[in-house]
Amino acid sequence: MALFKFQKLLRMTYDRLPLKVRVRIAPVLEPAYFTLKRIFSIASQFRLSVYQFQGERRWGNGTLVTLLFGEGRGMLPYILNLLYSEEPTRKRLGNAFIFKIKSLIESDDHAVDLVLIATDQIFSRFLPRLGFIVIPEWITFKLDPQKPLLTGNRHCSLYSNIKKIHKHKYRFEMTKDPERFRYFYQQMYLPYKGKKYGETPSAGVLRNLERIFERGGLLLVKRDNEYIAGFLVQMDDKKIYARASGVKDGNIKYVNEGAVAAGYYFIVLWAKNNGYKCVDFGHCRPFINDGLFFHKKMWGMTIEKSNRIDFAARAVFGIRACHHQQVLLDFLAKNPLIVIDRGRLKGLHIIQQEHALAPGEVQSFLRTHYVPGMDGFVMASSHGFTKEAEEFASSQSPQELYLKVLGPDNSCGSISSALLLRNGVNDL
Repeated sequence: MALFKFQKLLRMTYDRLPLKVRVRIAPVLEPAYFTLKRIFSIASQFRLSVYQFQGERRWGNGTLVTLLFGEGRGMLPYILNLLYSEEPTRKRLGNAFIFKIKSLIESDDHAVDLVLIATDQIFSRFLPRLGFIVIPEWITFKLDPQKPLLTGNRHCSLYSNIKKIHKHKYRFEMTKDPERFRYFYQQMYLPYKGKKYGETPSAGVLRNLERIFERGGLLLVKRDNEYIAGFLVQMDDKKIYARASGVKDGNIKYVNEGAVAAGYYFIVLWAKNNGYKCVDFGHCRPFINDGLFFHKKMWGMTIEKSNRIDFAARAVFGIRACHHQQVLLDFLAKNPLIVIDRGRLKGLHIIQQEHALAPGEVQSFLRTHYVPGMDGFVMASSHGFTKEAEEFASSQSPQELYLKVLGPDNSCGSISSALLLRNGVNDL
C-alpha cells in the first residue's frame, strides 16, 4: 500500500512539471524510482503465494497438475498456454516462505507433475540447486546499425520483407509533433494491442508512452500520403530504443504487407545515418519458436539479458519436473528456449529422434535455433549422437555446442543438472 501511494504521488508531481523540466530530470528520477520499486518487490518475494493448476496437457495425453510459487505476472499466461490445451482450473493453496520450497516439493502433500516458481533474478542462483531450469521472463534484442543487414540470401524471410518494403513504396517520417503522437496512440497503438493481445492498456500506459515520446520521438511509416504504422523511439547517448509500436486500425493486412518490417528497417537506417551505435529492439519471450522471437532473429540481432532498470525485466521463471520427468522433456522438446546458466544465456533443445543424431542433423538444429549472444547451446537426446557429431560439437569453440545424452533412468532434477555444463559429452 505504501509503495502504491508513493507511485501515485510521484506520478502526480512529475506530470505537473513543465515539459522541459520533465525531460531534464527524468534520467535522474527514473532510476531512483525503479530501484525503490524493485526493493519492495524483492522484499515481498520472501513469502510467496502458492497455486495449483490442473487441466488437459497440450503435449501428450492425460491431465497435468502444476504447482506455482509466486504470481507469475505477464509470463504465467504464456507458460500456461504452452502447457495446457485449454485454460486450466486454478486453486489457491495459501502462502509459503521461499526457504521452505524444497521441503514442500519433496513432501507427498501435493501430487503434481511440474513445479513453477516466479521470482526476481536475485534468487535465480539458488534455483538450480533445487532442480529448476531457470528461464528469463524477458530477453533483449539489439542490433548494430553500422553493420550491413543480412539480406544477401534470397531464400531468407528478411530478404522477402525488404522486397515488400520496396514493392509498397514505404517511406518514413521522424516527428516530435504531439498531434502525430495522439494519432499514433489512438489509431495505431490501442487497436494493434487490442488485436494482438486482446486487452486494453490502462491509463498509466499512456503516461509512460508520453514520457518516452518526450525523451525521443515517433517514427511513422507512410505509403503515399497515408500513415500505416508507427514506432515510438527513445534516444540515449549513442543508443536508440524502439519502445512501442502500432499499426493503423490494428489491421493485420498491413503487417502482412511488411509495414512492421518497414518500421524496423527505417529505424536501423535512421540510427545509422545519425551515428547511433546500437538499436535496442526491446524485450521478447525467451522461446525460440515464438513468432516475435523469430521475427527479430531474422534481422541478425543479438540477444542479451535485460539490463533495463524496470524490475519486471529482471524476473525469472523456474521450472522442474516433480513426479513425471517425461512431462518436462515433452515440453522442452516442443519449446526450445533460452535459459540462464551461471548468469549467462544458453540455448536448450531436447531432441526426440529415435536414433543417434548425425552431424548434419546437429548442424541443422543449430542453424535453426542458434542466436548471436548465446554463451552456449545445449542439445540433449535420449538416443545419443554419432561419433562424428561429437567431433563436430567439439570443433565449435568458442560457440560452445554441448551434446547431452539422456539416460533411461533420469531423476527429477537431472535436466537442470545438465545445464551445469562441462566440456564433452556427458550422461545425465
